[in-house]
Amino acid sequence: MNELIRDNTLRSLTLQRNIFLAVLFLLLGLAILLSSLLFQKSERVIIMPPFIEKEFWVEGANVSPSYLEQMGCFIGDLLLTRAPATADMQLTILMRHTAPSFAHVLSQKLSEEVAKLKKDNASYVFFRSKIFVNPQDKTITIDGDRNLIVGDKVLSKLSERYRLGFENLGGRLLLSSIERVEAK
Repeated sequence: MNELIRDNTLRSLTLQRNIFLAVLFLLLGLAILLSSLLFQKSERVIIMPPFIEKEFWVEGANVSPSYLEQMGCFIGDLLLTRAPATADMQLTILMRHTAPSFAHVLSQKLSEEVAKLKKDNASYVFFRSKIFVNPQDKTITIDGDRNLIVGDKVLSKLSERYRLGFENLGGRLLLSSIERVEAK
């Protein structure tokens, strides 16, 4: 009788052990699967500006076209509209939104331009007319009229096109290049 109870108890314990081992391996497999899926997923941050013109998102190295457009317009205004009284402040703000690899070159070029504007008491005003966004290259092309003003007189009015290149560093879209492009 004792042997029968012992055999039944051993069978019962062996069955319980096997069931728990099967559940353990199933949970271990699910944990590995979920961990691998988690590492393949990129995080999307939805940004809501204080005044909502358009919402935009940042996902890994990609950004929404609306974010690229809004940053391009903001940076374009800082770069292309300049007056002696506000030039230093604009340069400071612009440097906060410039990629480290491009900051020194841009700072040097803009400092020379600011010195010339102050010397001549001149201003530039850029009026945007068209904006072209390329999210794959993270570039924006801005068409518009740039007026050179000395004193109270408009000396020149030129239609110009600029291409601004951006790079995404840590969820921030930073200016990485600017070039003047011939209008087609």
